[in-house]
Amino acid sequence: MPFTTLLAVEEIEGDYRNWLVSDDLVWVGTKEPYPDTFIVEAGEITDFASSPWFTWMILPRIGKWTKAAVLHDKMCNVQKEHYDLLQRRKKLITDFGDWTDAALVELIKPPFSSIDADIIFKNNAREAGTDIVRSELLWMGVRWGALSKHRRENWWHTFPRLAVDTAAALAVLAGAAAAISWAWPW
Repeated sequence: MPFTTLLAVEEIEGDYRNWLVSDDLVWVGTKEPYPDTFIVEAGEITDFASSPWFTWMILPRIGKWTKAAVLHDKMCNVQKEHYDLLQRRKKLITDFGDWTDAALVELIKPPFSSIDADIIFKNNAREAGTDIVRSELLWMGVRWGALSKHRRENWWHTFPRLAVDTAAALAVLAGAAAAISWAWPW
């Protein structure tokens, strides 16, 4: 297991969605190019798995994948910080100099890509005992969520698989709805 510590969180008074990490959560990567050690520091905020309410019967916000979700939240925050820094540098350089985007990206490239963060999330969920169907659904959710501007880079590289997986999930859902409708006439 790549996690070397237990997850400890505290409720944030008056906030039912977000929780405060109360002790460092340490994850040790097992292969390159991931950092050897990644720490979700005490004081970080997490919302666990950010699944929409209508999926909570299948994918509740907490489950066997909770540590993986907290690590993924931290990785997304790191990517957002890098994106925001890149945008600020671009503005400064546009105002005061002439640098290329490629030079800027090399200066502040995050230690992992959005695709890496999502695969780490899925793999950690599987290692924690999440079944293959739920881990794939979790991966699909975070890949669709990666359309946000700070996680969008290379998103299209995973789109073919994501489209096929999404179509399959929707077909199963439609089949289940049809079976329920047939068996239980309204």
